[in-house]
Amino acid sequence: MTHSNKRATKILLTLLFIFGSGTAALASCPDPQPTGGVPLHVLVIGDSIMWGQGLREEEKFSARVKCWLQSKINRPVEIHREAHSGAVITLSTPAPPPFISANGEVNLTTPTINEQLDQAIRFYSNLRAEPALILMNGCINDVGVKNLLAASTPLDELRTNARKSCG
Repeated sequence: MTHSNKRATKILLTLLFIFGSGTAALASCPDPQPTGGVPLHVLVIGDSIMWGQGLREEEKFSARVKCWLQSKINRPVEIHREAHSGAVITLSTPAPPPFISANGEVNLTTPTINEQLDQAIRFYSNLRAEPALILMNGCINDVGVKNLLAASTPLDELRTNARKSCG
């Protein structure tokens, strides 16, 4: 092995150790996991806010809620996340999506928030449980971020679009 290959290997192994150990250390809640009791189920549906777009698992809103709840109720908390980036409440046209991904970071309109709810019902039915807490948001993708951020968009138009799209 040449000197440059050895050096590259050392750098790669060092980076893997740093990122691997950092993720492992932060992946769980800071307090000890409760060992007993019936788990409290939390359902997370919605768009990129609920998904935690761009964040590591331990930084996501739902993961922080999980840790906080466990520390308060001293029971295990199980998160089931259907949320993903780009989700809309419902599709205006029933056309199938051109691309499907199981990765919530991928910005897709489907499954819609209504479909996420349907999937969650099936999930909890199979589990023979139900969520005690539902964390949900939505509608920003239905109205459009560009519409919300554009200073030229009249407020009345935003209100009308929000009522029409979000109820």
